[in-house]
Amino acid sequence: MGILDFFKKKNSLALNSKMFGGGDGSTEQNAVIINASSSLVGIPAEYEFIQSKYGAKGRDW
Repeated sequence: MGILDFFKKKNSLALNSKMFGGGDGSTEQNAVIINASSSLVGIPAEYEFIQSKYGAKGRDW
């Protein structure tokens, strides 16, 4: 574990298999399904999933 690992966010939604289902998001047929009770939970989960797959917006893409 590096020194910067200490500052990383814990309990990431993107690692929570109960939050995300379906496919890998590569096509409409393989859409990612976000199992959220409301948009207040679902929209941040969308952003976290995208960041976990493609990196941080403005830095990695």
